[in-house]
Amino acid sequence: MATLPNLAAFYRPTDSLLPGQSLVSGQKLTATVSITNQSQGLFSLSVLNGGVGTYIDSEPPQFYYTSKLYAYDIYYSFEGQALTTFPDTDTSAQFMRLGSEGHLWVYMWDVNTSNSR
Repeated sequence: MATLPNLAAFYRPTDSLLPGQSLVSGQKLTATVSITNQSQGLFSLSVLNGGVGTYIDSEPPQFYYTSKLYAYDIYYSFEGQALTTFPDTDTSAQFMRLGSEGHLWVYMWDVNTSNSR
């Protein structure tokens, strides 16, 4: 009998969001220390009431950026309590990642033109 992949991890994002993944109220993205050190870093991103916030994960959290989000953008949908990423139909691969320095990065690759954005 074939072993099925564990898809539960898809619904619990760590430091990245792939197209179709959602970050819902109560979940957070937490940056890693570095590309080579995958331990939990200092920075996190959470869904807030009507937006998102990035902060140093301390007690209490030290927010350094908050933003209101609007219902739909080309790359995401925000419905008050969930941020969902969507694929850009002009790119072949993409993902959103909270970097170790606390910046939110969106990576895209178009295999047809070999361009990255």
